Amino acid sequence: MLLTFLILPVIEKSNAESEDIAIYWGQNDDEGSLTETCATGKYSYVIIAFLNKFGNGKTPEINLASHCDPASNGCTTLSTDIRNCQLQGIKVFLSIGGADGDYNLASSDDAKNVSDYLWNNFLGGGTGSSSSRPLGDVILDGIDFDIENSTGQHWEVLAHDLKSRSTSTQVVYLSAAPQCPFPDGELGIALDTGIFDYVWIQFYNNPDCEYTQSNVNNFLNSWNQWTTSLKVGKVFLGLPASPAAASTGYVTADLLACDILPVINKSPNYGGVMLWTTYYDKQSEYSTHIKSSLCTHQNPPGCGGNDCHKVKWWIWLITGVGAALAMSLIFYMGCTLWRKDKAEVDGNLNQNKSLHEIGGSAVLPDKARNIEIEGRTGNEAKMFSFESIIAATNNFSSTNKLGEGDFGPVYKGTLKDGQEIAIRLLSKTSREGLIEFMNAAKLMAKLQHSNLIRLLGFCFQKDERILVYEYISKRSLDFYLFVGACHQMMQSMAWQLWNSGRALELIDSALNESCTPNEVLRYIHIGLLCVQGHAAGIPTMLDVVSFLSNDTIELAQLKQPAFFTNVVGEDSAS
Repeated sequence: MLLTFLILPVIEKSNAESEDIAIYWGQNDDEGSLTETCATGKYSYVIIAFLNKFGNGKTPEINLASHCDPASNGCTTLSTDIRNCQLQGIKVFLSIGGADGDYNLASSDDAKNVSDYLWNNFLGGGTGSSSSRPLGDVILDGIDFDIENSTGQHWEVLAHDLKSRSTSTQVVYLSAAPQCPFPDGELGIALDTGIFDYVWIQFYNNPDCEYTQSNVNNFLNSWNQWTTSLKVGKVFLGLPASPAAASTGYVTADLLACDILPVINKSPNYGGVMLWTTYYDKQSEYSTHIKSSLCTHQNPPGCGGNDCHKVKWWIWLITGVGAALAMSLIFYMGCTLWRKDKAEVDGNLNQNKSLHEIGGSAVLPDKARNIEIEGRTGNEAKMFSFESIIAATNNFSSTNKLGEGDFGPVYKGTLKDGQEIAIRLLSKTSREGLIEFMNAAKLMAKLQHSNLIRLLGFCFQKDERILVYEYISKRSLDFYLFVGACHQMMQSMAWQLWNSGRALELIDSALNESCTPNEVLRYIHIGLLCVQGHAAGIPTMLDVVSFLSNDTIELAQLKQPAFFTNVVGEDSAS
C-alpha cells in the first residue's frame, strides 16, 4: 500500500550523455552530394548504400542510384567527398546488402574471398591501383552489414576476417543494421561475436517491436534485450526520417525527444539515433528538430536540453480553448434540457460508485452496518446524506465546532440514534480536490490501528466534501486533523526507514518468505525517486516502466521527499 502513495505522475528530465546521429546516403538522386550531406554538421556517421551484389562467385556491384556510374569508374570522384567528410571527423562506411540485392555467402572460404575484395577495393589494401577501386584511392573507415534477404550464413566469418585486418594505425570499424525483433535472423550469430563497434537497430517496418503509443512495453522489451545482449560497441535507435521513409515505425521528433530518448539513453551502451535516409531527412529536417535534444560531437557544452513543454504550448492552447468551449456548450445543453433528472441520476450513481470504491456496500440513512475486519469489529464506510450532517451538527453551529486545521474545521455531531461523531468539513479554499478527498476516504476505510480514528463514512454535496468518523472524547483535535496528511506520513515513514537501513520493515511480514529483498528494495527505491523534493531528479512514468523491466539500469541517489515529517520516533529507531 505504501508504494501506491510513492508512485506518482512526474515531469521529464534531460540527457547529458554523448550521443550521435548516423545517416544512410546513396539511394536517391535528390538527396544532394556526399560533401553537402557532411557539411550540414548534423551527422557523425555516414553510411554509403549499397554494395548489393557479391558472394558465391558473383561479380560485386555497387548501386548508388544516379549519383555515379560504377561500370565506367564514374564513382571514383566520390573519393574527394569522402575525404571532405573524414576531415570533419565523420566516419564513412560502405554498407553491404540492403533490402533489394543479390548476395549471399556460400561458405567460410567464400566469406574470406568477399573480405579480400572489400579490403583491397574499399579499405587499406590495393591503394596503389586506384583505377580498380570503385570509390577511388580513399580508404573508408569501415563496413556496414545490412543483411536482410540472405539465404546463407557465414557472416560471422566475414566479420572476423575484416576485423583481423585492423592495425595500430588503421582500425577497421564494423557496424550492423539488424531488425528490432531479437535476435536477428540474419546477423544474430555475427553479432554474438562482440566485434561490432556500432549497431543501429531498425525499429521500423517491424510492428511487433517498433514504438507506438499502444506498444510501449514491446518496444522497451526489445530495446532492453538488444542493449543487454551487446556487451561491446554502441547501440543506436534506427528510425525513418519521415513518414514516407518506411511503411511503419515513424515517430514525431517531439515524441522522440520528450518521451523516448529520456528512457533509452539510460542504457550504458546507448549511442544515439540512426536515420533512414538523407533524402527523407533533407525533406523533413528531422535531424534538425532532434539535434537540440542530443549531445553530439558537433554540439557545444551544455547540450542535451529540450523545450518539450514549450514546443507544444500552442497545441495545448488550442486544445484547451477548444475543450473549454465544447465543455461549456455541453454543460449548457445539459443544464437546460436535463438538469433536474440528470443531476438526480448522476448523484445516485456517483455516490454508489464512490461508496463501492472505498469499501462500503450499502447506503443507509443514519446507521452503519457492523462488519468484521481482521479480527476486530468496525463500522463499514458508508454514504451520509447532507441533510443528516446538517441535523447532527445543528447546521454547523459554532457551539459544535471542535477546532480548525489547514484542511478545514472539525465539528462534533450527534446522529438520530444518539451516536456521537466527528465531522471534518473540507475547506473550500483548500487545494485538496475531489481526488485527494476520495484518496483519503479510501485509505481511512482500509486502515485499522489503535492510534487512528475509525472512518464511519463520508458525504459530498455540490462543493461540500465531508469525512465522518467516530468521536472519542479523550482524543485531541490532532487526531481528527490527521486524515488530510496521511499520505505525507507514509512518505516520511518510508524515507526514514530507508535512511536507517530498515526499509524492509515496510513489507508485510507475511510476504517475507515469498519475496526477494534486493528486488523489494529496488521497488522502494523507485517509489522514493518518484516523490523526492527535487523535480529535476524525478523520473517519468516511462522511466519507471524501464526501471521495473530492466534491473541493470542504475538508479539515481535518493533525496528527501517533497512532503516530510518525522514520524519514526526515537524508540522505534533504536
